[in-house]
Amino acid sequence: MSIFVPANPGTVTFTQGSMAIAGTGTLFQNMRAGSVISIPGLGEMQLAEDPTSDTAALGVVEWQGTTAEDKAYQYLPRNDAATISAKLVAMLQQLSGSNLQSLADVEGAAQTVLGFAGPGSLTTVAIADLVSGADYDQAVDALADLAAYSTRPGPTADSRGFAVLVRNSGDGRAAIYSKSSDASGDWSDPAYVSGPAITLDVTEVDAVPHGAPPGVTLTPVAGGYNLAFAIPSGMIIVPGTTTTLAPDQPAAVDFVPVTGGYRIDISIPQGLTGDIDGVTPFWVSRLGADATAGAALTGLGVSAFAQSLLDDASAAAFFSTLGQIPNSHIRDDLTPDKAFRRGNILGTVSHLSGGPSGALIESGSNGNGSYARFANGTQICICSSSVDFNNTSYQLFSYPAAFATADVGLSLSFAGSPTTGDVNDWLNRLHQVTAVKSSSTIGLMLFRAATYGALSGLYGPVNVIAAGRWF
Repeated sequence: MSIFVPANPGTVTFTQGSMAIAGTGTLFQNMRAGSVISIPGLGEMQLAEDPTSDTAALGVVEWQGTTAEDKAYQYLPRNDAATISAKLVAMLQQLSGSNLQSLADVEGAAQTVLGFAGPGSLTTVAIADLVSGADYDQAVDALADLAAYSTRPGPTADSRGFAVLVRNSGDGRAAIYSKSSDASGDWSDPAYVSGPAITLDVTEVDAVPHGAPPGVTLTPVAGGYNLAFAIPSGMIIVPGTTTTLAPDQPAAVDFVPVTGGYRIDISIPQGLTGDIDGVTPFWVSRLGADATAGAALTGLGVSAFAQSLLDDASAAAFFSTLGQIPNSHIRDDLTPDKAFRRGNILGTVSHLSGGPSGALIESGSNGNGSYARFANGTQICICSSSVDFNNTSYQLFSYPAAFATADVGLSLSFAGSPTTGDVNDWLNRLHQVTAVKSSSTIGLMLFRAATYGALSGLYGPVNVIAAGRWF
């Protein structure tokens, strides 16, 4: 497959560590965001935005190679995938910080959308709440059920009166009633939120000869249609789908062949919208035209891609739909109080009022041994020293890093070969090992059993593992 590469006047310069693209004799304003400027044999940079100058442009990421000055180049026009990728990168950068963290903490659910509850605070809102077009406190099935809420409060300076949605106010229409005052039973006139219900009256079912096709006659009547079916004898009829049409569309019945008979699919026009007190014409039009939440979102201008994100049940599924962010688009200048990564896990640990404020792990070594400190306050030291097995006084040596207190756990092991004699034989004759501890040193005294004689000049390496806290 060949790709058209337009003429590329002038030369370009890529500077190491910079997103700036400099041109000499170039026509950058003819280029578009998402397109690519390529220096053959060296690499390429993608445009982050439409250039506003013929000799200066901005790349999406910094140039990682060595500086390339006044080089011939090729211009590769953008494609839709690259444009979408660049816009997603920009969107995610805008969401960085507390907004992105808040998004990761949201437990999503189907048919909900995201909304800000405050700075850096996201929550979910049911789509049904956005497209209902009406506000009420309680919903009941029939007008008689209003009596249960007759004593609820009326309007105040800051709020409306208690409102109840009645799904069938008497003629098949749904309406909202609100308290006009605190007096019991003082309800407002109905504010209708739907037109009269469409009724289907099956007036007759006539049997026709076996083998004849089924049929139906729809006769418009006030508020709906009468249906007269003609069903062949011995034929199985099963219920099918019911589709809501626009108010100006005619009702229809379709017979779909199935094993042993037919399935009946019915299409019914939506009732005309009644008067909706206090609801704007925009929402009235949406209520009359949108049969489903998906249709409402499309009518509101929400793209198919955004709707697919709304169907994700969790933050993890949301990010899975977006796809993995390239490493080159992840910021590397976040301080440890905002994010840990491979570059700052190791370092100097510290704390502020008992809470970690530095790296996760610190390690080091010196002439006294090696140590490791952890952000939760744990410290482990490893020391090794040659100990005189015949010395009756404490032999002291220092930890490679001091502990916060002398409350330190110890583990001793004897390794290597002694300077004189068989260390295993000598260890079998040990009677007691005594240690004294401080926050910075340890002292050891080794006693042999009294029944054995002294063995002069016996030195052996002793390994000590000490565990405690550095704060």
